[in-house]
Amino acid sequence: MSKISDESVRAFMNAESFCRDNTCVTVNEEGTSHLTLHNNQIAKRTDSGDIYINDGGWHTKTTSSRLNAIPGLTLKQKKEGGYLMVKYGTVRLS
Repeated sequence: MSKISDESVRAFMNAESFCRDNTCVTVNEEGTSHLTLHNNQIAKRTDSGDIYINDGGWHTKTTSSRLNAIPGLTLKQKKEGGYLMVKYGTVRLS
């Protein structure tokens, strides 16, 4: 995992703003965190702790790295594209 993945997901989980290179975390007034990569939302965390992920069809190593940094989420690349997701808790595919 990369340093930027770790730092961005730490901000995402703590509802803190973050922006470096192509990765940003924004937090709205309700306390929902939005993790974006190249201006595409790849994860959302509500103030109640529910997490929704969506790779937007970009099955890249960078997208996988950012999402795999989320606690409790493991994405494994499949040969034919896409991911096999292993999860626990309140992480959901959207």
